[in-house]
Amino acid sequence: VKNLYIASTHDYLLFFTNLGRVHRRKGYLIPEAGRAARGTNIVNVLPLEQGETVTAMLLTREFSETEYLMMVTRGGTVKRMQLSDIYTARKAGIRVEVYPDKVKMKKQMSYANAKGIPFVALAGDNEIEARKVTLKNMASGEQSLVSPEELVAQIIG
Repeated sequence: VKNLYIASTHDYLLFFTNLGRVHRRKGYLIPEAGRAARGTNIVNVLPLEQGETVTAMLLTREFSETEYLMMVTRGGTVKRMQLSDIYTARKAGIRVEVYPDKVKMKKQMSYANAKGIPFVALAGDNEIEARKVTLKNMASGEQSLVSPEELVAQIIG
């Protein structure tokens, strides 16, 4: 067991998948099991596609407009969205990634440029080792190595 979440029946559980979708479920919609039970397979709780797996889970009581989710893909793309945007999620889930990981870096940069995204965070092997992220200003092309805290401050502020 990696993580243990204690939730009320009225809390929302957000399930993030490897295909960039997020599903939300109320606590009471998750089947209860006894202490000796083996549990329920996730495909019996969420409408997952073939090959789709849950990669992260988040617990929340409400979807505030003042709270944000920040996601970074393996390819270095960063996205910030209001938590309230997920409240309107359909039964099949909503797509939350900026661009799938399978796309080459050059195409991701072109996409960011076309959409007017001001900054892109790049996290390669060297950055991960240093626990830093390369932040690229798309307008000037300037790059700087920043800590995760500085990255969050730049995106929010």
